[in-house]
Amino acid sequence: MKRRRESENQWKARICKESGPFVVFSVHGHMMQGAGWPDLYVAQGNSWYELKIEGGKASTIQRRRIRELRRGGARAFFIWREGEDVHVTGPDDEWVATLRYKARATGALLLELLGEVTVAPGACSGE
Repeated sequence: MKRRRESENQWKARICKESGPFVVFSVHGHMMQGAGWPDLYVAQGNSWYELKIEGGKASTIQRRRIRELRRGGARAFFIWREGEDVHVTGPDDEWVATLRYKARATGALLLELLGEVTVAPGACSGE
């Protein structure tokens, strides 16, 4: 039997549920909130992550928000899941990393791997 593909919201919920030792805040957009805030905030490392799955598209306001967060000193990335691969990019689609991670692995593992992603000084600054 073929397994149904996990939606972006299901992926986000699973990451939060399986976050292990990480303190994760799931951002759920609503009409009283400013637009473009990333899906997840992880307290360890002041990190913001906007999740995208195959076929997803980053909006202009999401890209702008990622740039603003970076200028403020936060770690902020787009996390793209394509099949079993997870790619990390900056606000202008610049490649940062491809994680050796299976999409169905635990949220804690993904958060641990994302915490280890480093960016060269000046790269992906959003400036």
